Amino acid sequence: MTSDTTPRDDGARAQAPRFGLSGKLLLLTILFVMLAEVLIYVPSIANFRLSFLTDRVAVARTVAIVLSANKDEPESSNDPNKIKWAPRWVRIASFVLALFAVSGIVQLLNGNLTSSLRVDACKSDRVAELKVLKPPFATTDSAIRVYAEADCQAIDDHHLLAGGGKLASPAATRLRCERYTRALYGYEPPDRRGARSRWGDVAAVYCATPGAGLLETAADVNGP
Repeated sequence: MTSDTTPRDDGARAQAPRFGLSGKLLLLTILFVMLAEVLIYVPSIANFRLSFLTDRVAVARTVAIVLSANKDEPESSNDPNKIKWAPRWVRIASFVLALFAVSGIVQLLNGNLTSSLRVDACKSDRVAELKVLKPPFATTDSAIRVYAEADCQAIDDHHLLAGGGKLASPAATRLRCERYTRALYGYEPPDRRGARSRWGDVAAVYCATPGAGLLETAADVNGP
């Protein structure tokens, strides 16, 4: 009975596959390669997930900043870096003052500011004189101021006003006298004043002749 099983075991042993040294090395290589892939792939998956979440957080933070910028933030008096605007009326007053400052600079560059100062000073003195003279063509304070300003402006246009609004020469005095006399034409007797076209000559002769009478000068200029 023992002799029958022995040959059968030898045949089975002869048919079983046998791996040599090269086969064992191949199996070991495959095993280590698969193990290395697992060790590398698992951390890579974790790192990819972490990068994905980090990108999403950055996008969310950016969107939050943009949305919060569109909202009015409450003023904080404790924040030294926060810009604090002045009240609205202060800003309007500052704008108006800046506008006047720019206008004054432009006038100064054009020479108009100095002229305006001379005319204003001259106007003040002339208003006081006219209130004493009481001319018939200016019976109200507003009419006196209008005439005085026009009179001083005309003299300054001829460059006959000095500093402080004073008359610079006798020519300025004659020009003022002629303007005043021409304004009196409508208030003089029609039968003695003569034609309006000659009244300018009457005013020039009258103002150039000290002590002369106005109507006598008109008679001399107009003739018989």
